[in-house]
Amino acid sequence: MLYTSFLNCVTNCLKARLGDSFLVSVEQIPKNNGTAADALCIRHKLESASPTIYLKPYYDAFCSGIPLNDILDHILELYRSTILPSSMNLTPLNTLSDIQTKVVFRAINASANRSLLSSSPHAIWPDLDLAFVFYLFLLDSQEGQLASLITRENQQSWKVSDRQLLELSMTNTPRLLPLSFQSLSQVIGQDLGSSSSCYDASFPLYVLSNRNGIYGAGAMFYPNALSRAAIEMKCEKLFILPSSVHEVLLTPYWEQISCRQLADTVYQINTEEVPVEDRLSNHIYTYSLK
Repeated sequence: MLYTSFLNCVTNCLKARLGDSFLVSVEQIPKNNGTAADALCIRHKLESASPTIYLKPYYDAFCSGIPLNDILDHILELYRSTILPSSMNLTPLNTLSDIQTKVVFRAINASANRSLLSSSPHAIWPDLDLAFVFYLFLLDSQEGQLASLITRENQQSWKVSDRQLLELSMTNTPRLLPLSFQSLSQVIGQDLGSSSSCYDASFPLYVLSNRNGIYGAGAMFYPNALSRAAIEMKCEKLFILPSSVHEVLLTPYWEQISCRQLADTVYQINTEEVPVEDRLSNHIYTYSLK
């Protein structure tokens, strides 16, 4: 079954299962780096919001042999278990005072997101080819996060400038999404449930992110984040390797290491292993305490 036929089939089958009280549709959701993803929206006619259920993983499961009825069952189970904003007691978001403690930033690639930046308030870091876009951070729980992109329309409604949003986000983001700094050996050990022997201590790598690991690469812009990392790593200069929008890797700066070779490695990993929507940059950066 072709992908478009799968989308139509899932939509029609769910409409038949749920009945006339529910609205079921597929929408394209803009993602990072100019990509988009097909998402299923299921909403009861008395509800004002619906969860976003991405369909590509379900199509992959179908192609691997999972029966369609099992996929439909899983989608409905996910929908029914999702907490909707109407049950979260969200406060009104009509004025600057309503949102000023909720504005956070996400670091993205500037050149790959020109369309997004044209319709959203942002801050550009031209020397790094990076940009900040701003979100309202509305919920962080075991079920997941709820964040909403701040658009130009929102900005005009709240009468707030790009500069004000940047200042608010620089205060709020480290508070709402605290820094995480660990050696790669610690991260690998956590993933494996024990210490790992596959870590190469001769080339120490450290992972800088936020505590939930979602859009955590921006943590390198937290006040004193890189200086504290350098001190803990006992070095005066760092290489910063943009692993993805979710994290960066840090390693001590060594004169013997070729910057060109590191950049080629980052490019190769981005091309072969990192999904397009998760890529931050093909460049490497340096930081110095001096």
